[in-house]
Amino acid sequence: MSLSLTLDDRDPQLQYSSDGKWLLTGKPIVEYNGTTSGTNVQGATVTLPFNGTGVTVFGSLAASNNVLGLTAPQTSYCIDGGNPTYFAPTLENKAQRQILFFQNTTLSPENHTLVITNMKQGGYFYLDRVDLILSTEMPMKIDSDEDGSDGSQGDHDKKHGSSSSTDTSAIVGGVIGSLALIGLVITALVILKYYRKKQSKDRQIPDIPIYYSTRSVSVPPPSVPPPSYRSRH
Repeated sequence: MSLSLTLDDRDPQLQYSSDGKWLLTGKPIVEYNGTTSGTNVQGATVTLPFNGTGVTVFGSLAASNNVLGLTAPQTSYCIDGGNPTYFAPTLENKAQRQILFFQNTTLSPENHTLVITNMKQGGYFYLDRVDLILSTEMPMKIDSDEDGSDGSQGDHDKKHGSSSSTDTSAIVGGVIGSLALIGLVITALVILKYYRKKQSKDRQIPDIPIYYSTRSVSVPPPSVPPPSYRSRH
């Protein structure tokens, strides 16, 4: 699986030589992010470390009838110190934007370093952007015996068998422990329910019957003492 990444000329991954007297220029819309970085100093370099399988460099070229008298650049492109690739374009009447300067898409998926060098004094090299093809593949390491054959299979099987046995024992132990814990919880709930039921019976208050009488009761009138008579003389 590979991913693509575009680096603008102002990206911090691009390392510009300090003696290049680089000019920060650009034109919106027609150049990537509207920016370029240019130099006419012979020997000025741009270094880019990256990890991937491909790299493509785009730049701009001035018009042949420019008022500044700019001439065409001559640049070299070297990956990992190998043989350089040269680019010597021809200027046209109109400025050219996002021109392919260099491309290599057959690199191994590992760390690489690209070095771009301006080869011509007075020739203006304008860098616009760099496209990278990144790789997510990791190199595989195979252990071998002294005779060069792969002798790690036996050790691998032993380690794998030991690991499987250990995992099985751990799983069985975990299941037994879980069942024991569930049993303890159920026992505690039963005992708790029993004691609560017993306490409820001990605290129960017996019902006291209440009787109601429907008969009428006659109440004798209060006794009044008979009037006393006094005799007249």
